[in-house]
Amino acid sequence: MAKEGYKPTGGMKAAANRALRWKKEGKAKGAGTMVGWTRAGQLSRGEALSLSTVKRMYSFFSRHEVDKKGKDFYNTSNPSNGRIMWDAWGGDAGFSWSRKIVEREKNMKKSLTQADLFEEIKDILDEAKLTATKQAKKIVLDTIQRTATEHAVENCVSIFNIESDDIKGKIIGREGRNIRALEAATGVEIVVDDTPEA
Repeated sequence: MAKEGYKPTGGMKAAANRALRWKKEGKAKGAGTMVGWTRAGQLSRGEALSLSTVKRMYSFFSRHEVDKKGKDFYNTSNPSNGRIMWDAWGGDAGFSWSRKIVEREKNMKKSLTQADLFEEIKDILDEAKLTATKQAKKIVLDTIQRTATEHAVENCVSIFNIESDDIKGKIIGREGRNIRALEAATGVEIVVDDTPEA
């Protein structure tokens, strides 16, 4: 398998194109699901498929092999829905291809040595540590940014010199109403030195 996935064969592309052509011709009424037609599109375009997708293909073929016994499966001028979806998933070429890949993967897992297993576990742990470290750094940075803003706001003090007692009185208001309203609206604590001529 290449890093990008498993590439479909020419036979699979041909089968998928045939199914898509039947659909376009109106012969696929009620045939298949959105997943099946998506798979036909992927195969037709020659897209690489993941191992989990290949396993799903093999599972589909294993369940639907019985459709070959149905009426009109081999009638290409008026194919059965079973035949149309068989080809949508890659046809006989897709069944053979997916079976080989799934069996090869099973055999590879069986033949892994203890050293291979340790290496695989080590890779998984290294990846987990890297991800955890990145997440931890992000959490710490987010926390610092939030608390730093709150801390800076808490400790910010501004002093204004208001020389007129009349203006101080207007800021404070009758029984402190104005100053309380200003504090509520701004979220700022206001302290006025109301000592005359202070």
